[in-house]
Amino acid sequence: MISTELRLENLENSLRRLERRARRWRGVAIALGGLTAAVALTGAAREAATVLTAQEFRLTDKSGNLRGSLTMREDGTPGLALFDAQKRLRLSLDLAADGAPGVNLHSATGTLRGALAVRPDGTSGIALFDDRGVIRASIDQGTDLTAGLNIYDTQGALRAALAVRPDDTPAVGLFSPQGAVLESFEAGQPAP
Repeated sequence: MISTELRLENLENSLRRLERRARRWRGVAIALGGLTAAVALTGAAREAATVLTAQEFRLTDKSGNLRGSLTMREDGTPGLALFDAQKRLRLSLDLAADGAPGVNLHSATGTLRGALAVRPDGTSGIALFDDRGVIRASIDQGTDLTAGLNIYDTQGALRAALAVRPDDTPAVGLFSPQGAVLESFEAGQPAP
């Protein structure tokens, strides 16, 4: 049987991978939105043409300000970006080169505040960020079907985790800012 500390270490490693992937979610989210806009734009264009093909579509308001963009980026990935009236990015949909989709929500200052992604391995995650773009909470499903809720400190270090393992065993872990296990509890195990 795997020890609680080893399970928590595995969970920590999974969470670190989620944090790295969250940075890529921005690109994934733009791509998904781009696909949605392409479908809508293609449907509207059918009145004038059978097929409409382009590398980029731009949506502008009455004043000519960019409010949306569906584009093929230099790396060959599609993306959709939607901007507010002050020309700030607020929503992006992406499809990464590896096929991973993502949705990103940005604050009025343009800072990433929320992200949702499905990774190439089929696992999914949701992340919430503070006004500096630092991860503060996440929900993740690991490849082993472990589901977890993770809480991070103001520096983005994992400090608490709640997980339900594939065998339906719940576990809680508390961590130091450096990642050391301070306390861990698992159902069916005696309290320390």
